[in-house]
Amino acid sequence: MKFVKIYSTLAGPIVPIRSFVAEAGGEVEIALPGYDLDGNDLSIWLMSLPQHGAMYELAPTYAQYGYEPKQGNRIEFASRSQPYRLQDARARLLYVPSPDQTQPTEGPWGVFKYVAHDGFEFGDAASVWLHAPHKRVAASDFDAGSDNWTVINNGKAAALQPYGGLKYQRLTWRDLMWYIVAAEDEVHSDPNTLDDHEKWAFVAPTKFSGQHTIAYGGHLRFNIAAFAGDFNELNSNVVAVRLFCANCTFNTGESFVVLQESVHFDFRGGAAYIDIPLHESAWLRDPKSSIEEYEHITQCEMIEALAHMSGLQITADFTQKYESIGLDNVEMIAGPSKCCSLNSCQKSHPTVPFVYRGASWMCRRVPRSRILSSLLTRDQDFPAGEAL
Repeated sequence: MKFVKIYSTLAGPIVPIRSFVAEAGGEVEIALPGYDLDGNDLSIWLMSLPQHGAMYELAPTYAQYGYEPKQGNRIEFASRSQPYRLQDARARLLYVPSPDQTQPTEGPWGVFKYVAHDGFEFGDAASVWLHAPHKRVAASDFDAGSDNWTVINNGKAAALQPYGGLKYQRLTWRDLMWYIVAAEDEVHSDPNTLDDHEKWAFVAPTKFSGQHTIAYGGHLRFNIAAFAGDFNELNSNVVAVRLFCANCTFNTGESFVVLQESVHFDFRGGAAYIDIPLHESAWLRDPKSSIEEYEHITQCEMIEALAHMSGLQITADFTQKYESIGLDNVEMIAGPSKCCSLNSCQKSHPTVPFVYRGASWMCRRVPRSRILSSLLTRDQDFPAGEAL
């Protein structure tokens, strides 16, 4: 199967964003390929090292013949201002987590950057995420407290309470074990539709915002339960989950939503485990106008939104009257290392792989013939690593 990479440059050599899984006490072999549309020979340079653990060149006998041991010389920077050139002809290295460090419960072991040089210039750097096996980019299990979640749009009295009236419970109820909960404080019924036109929601802390490109193709998962509420009288067109991107569409801002009637949000009271793909097929664009309809989004737009996430909300106001809703185990899971199929890319952008430049994702206008001849044929020799 061929894959279109997520690229990180508009000129010069290009390198894909990648991610790998490393277990505590183990090691992972990492391949860092680069591509050049002009066919120049490339060298791969490390721009930084991960926050935890160590990286090594491959031992010469392993690099050439595949014989153990794998570990060669440790990679260290002579100075902060000078990048490190990889010696392996296939741009491979070895990462080993710190033996004295506990596996992180969320987030990666570390992240490092690398870049390609074509003999004339450096391209832009791309990041490599080194994940623990759980692959959580961001998570709240509420084992130690409310984790800075809040509630909004729940009336004036609730707004004056800490965290918008949200409560933390060290209790177990169905699939929830130590969770956050809130109850509707005010109902604002529309006289015609009876819908509650001001819908309260849980708001995620800032760790769910930021540069989460690596979550593309992954999942947003959580447990949700209703302690009270008549789910036979539902509000119409409820936005169940909302993802904000303040910098999207040339910094005008966008929000992308999953509606309650979506196949990815099966919650009608009681308790439910929600698993929403972080993929354009599951999300819609909010038109910002009640007279317009929600729109399907492209792959490019989904990637841009994750690259610049500025907020996440999970709605709790599903019924026309009062309800009490609990939330637990919210997690954003990283996607696969090779995330974008050629066919799905060409359906919406026939001439374009995706690139990242500075503050926004955009489409790179490259003739299809050059992509096919200069990029995709090289995937046949794409070095294999222990990727996600």
